[in-house]
Parts: sequence; C-alpha cells; structure tokens
Amino acid sequence: MLVIKREYLIEIIRPYLNFKDELYKETGTEQDIVEAIIKMIRRSNRYSYKVAEVFKGDAQLIFNTLKNEFTYYREPAERQTAKTLARYIYDGRGDCKHYSTFTYCTLKYYYPVRFKLVSWDGVRPQHIYTEYRLFNKWLPIDPVFERLNYSKKGKKEWIYTM
Repeated sequence: MLVIKREYLIEIIRPYLNFKDELYKETGTEQDIVEAIIKMIRRSNRYSYKVAEVFKGDAQLIFNTLKNEFTYYREPAERQTAKTLARYIYDGRGDCKHYSTFTYCTLKYYYPVRFKLVSWDGVRPQHIYTEYRLFNKWLPIDPVFERLNYSKKGKKEWIYTM
C-alpha cells in the first residue's frame, strides 16, 4: 500500500507552521463547526497547494496516508479544535474535523469538493467529512471508516460548499 510519509509532509509545511493556529470551541452548531474549519482552510491556502501537489488528486493515496500516517483521536465535547493543515500535519493526530481539513485542502485543486455533516441522533452534528465529485457523482473520503468512498448515513445531513 502506497502512502506519503508524514515526516515528508512536515518538511513541506514547516515554514508555515504557527503553533497558535488552533481554534478551541465548545460543542457547537453545524454552522459553528463549518465556520471554524473554513477559517483554518483559508489560513492554509497560501501553502496547501504544495501539499496537494504531492498527492496529485489521488483520493486513495490521501486516504491511505491518513489511515496509516496519522492517528485518529476523538476530541472531548468540551475541547473541540479546528487546525490549519500545517498544524494537523505536524501534530499527526486529530478527529473527523482535521481529516476534513486535510482532504479538502488536498482535493480542492483537482475536484469540486464540499463538506457533509452528519447527525446520527437527528438533532446535532456528530461527524463531518469531505466529498469530492468524480464523473458527476459525489464520493465521500472519510478515513474514520475502513474504505474509500464509504461513510455512514445519518438521520440528518447538512452539505456545505465554499
């Protein structure tokens, strides 16, 4: 299985690393979550293309890299963060919000992309992932699950585009 080593990605983002690029937020609405992630993506725009060039739009390579080079860590509800791409790569761990930032930043140069938030209880969002459009079909890239182009459906879903 082909992956890009995290150490290689750290060398790309090192000049852009700012340890203050972390936004803390208590449990919020779907709008709060998306706004925090979008803010971090915008802060990452000046260098995200350099990381994206490594992957060349290969969703499987992005998925494999996240599954094997990064650690999934579910943040407690009272300490939710959004991170820039550089901070997430450097930290090497995060949850679905951080996966979404990475996948959005690395796919947006090659495909139309959007976010999908999912609520399994039908009330508030518990999960977010990126979808990319290929051959007129929206496909999920959600490394929380075990395979590419799969994600669990929710009772309620929200779609956001930038």
